[in-house]
Amino acid sequence: MIYRKNFLAVGIMTNGDATLRLALSGLGRLRKNFTVIINNTGNTKLTRRDVRRMGYAGHAHIINGGTDSCTPIIDKIAQMRRPPQWTTLINDTDILINTDIPDIPAHNFAVIGNRIEVCGGLAQLMRALNNPCDLALDGKNVVMHHGARDIRGIFFRTRHVIAARAHCAHDADILSAIQIANPDSAPIYMDAANIIEINPDFGARRRHHNLKKSTI
Repeated sequence: MIYRKNFLAVGIMTNGDATLRLALSGLGRLRKNFTVIINNTGNTKLTRRDVRRMGYAGHAHIINGGTDSCTPIIDKIAQMRRPPQWTTLINDTDILINTDIPDIPAHNFAVIGNRIEVCGGLAQLMRALNNPCDLALDGKNVVMHHGARDIRGIFFRTRHVIAARAHCAHDADILSAIQIANPDSAPIYMDAANIIEINPDFGARRRHHNLKKSTI
């Protein structure tokens, strides 16, 4: 497994409200040194102090007033002198629980894992917030989804994401753009859960933003 310093860039989409605490506190629990980039599309300016209060004490790049897509995050990573080798993109209501990336061949441009969805049940939501590893799958309130339904939680090789940026009109085009530019490259599937997602309809509350659906 890879454990180098800043091996992973974590891009977070948010509109700046309190749900960002879900993603940030999850990163804080992992106790690893990430490169965090927050794209805040809301009207309220986020500061690093806000980020620390929400549970993440590491360094964070904050983009206030960004467009409602992951492209500002990718542009920020591309500007770094030494960008991390891997990049993943999540929403503010996603909890990253696994960052173990296997040592895979160079022709594999991404690692696709599973995701756990919390669909209902206040007790299950509290478990997800306090101890994500304590969640028990029941097929109703807590459901495992195998493979990727969109780009969230996928570990991409950063160089491929940056190269695909110029050819992507929408977030959902990232995977197809990488595959078109690298016809001999392919993603690899890892049978492990990478993120916990809180269903957008949980508690009859809907999110105002969402990473666009992928065409996998």
